[in-house]
Amino acid sequence: MVLDRAISVSDILRATACATPQKDAVVDEAGSLTYREFDETVDRLAAGLQRLGVGSGDRVAYLLWNQRELLLSYFSIARLGALTVSLNFRLTAEELAYQLSAAQCKALIVDEELAGLASQAIANSGPQIQLIVCGNGERPDQLRFDDLLGGSTEDIPSFPIVSSDADSGIWFTSGTSRPAEGSGG
Repeated sequence: MVLDRAISVSDILRATACATPQKDAVVDEAGSLTYREFDETVDRLAAGLQRLGVGSGDRVAYLLWNQRELLLSYFSIARLGALTVSLNFRLTAEELAYQLSAAQCKALIVDEELAGLASQAIANSGPQIQLIVCGNGERPDQLRFDDLLGGSTEDIPSFPIVSSDADSGIWFTSGTSRPAEGSGG
């Protein structure tokens, strides 16, 4: 595929889905998604995040294993022009709370195995952060990831045009001798 202009991460996925809609994009233990299916699921998740009030410039963190929800989250957040904040599951609740607060996150997408750690981090981080959990568990302080995927692709609103040079995320250093520092890009 030849690109004739600078495009955003979201545009690259959309162009790939148009060029090779039936090619596998994601293959894992849950099955596979073609590029068309992946792109449509990204749209539905982005719409779900938008219904929660996430928009351009907002920060959405994720605390996930190497799983399809990580890819879906990354591209959905980018599609909205929001910034991803990738969190390390090896950190303590206090360290995660610091990063959530420093990045001013609106939401945190987390695997259900890490939901307890995430809840502790949110409780210590200050402002209200929406917890979104991947999995089947039910907790009163969370939304289910799958619930954000509801609706058909015909119900998808238009998303903002995201500049190719817009920031896409905040990443934190390891912070061995002082608190971790966030770096955007």
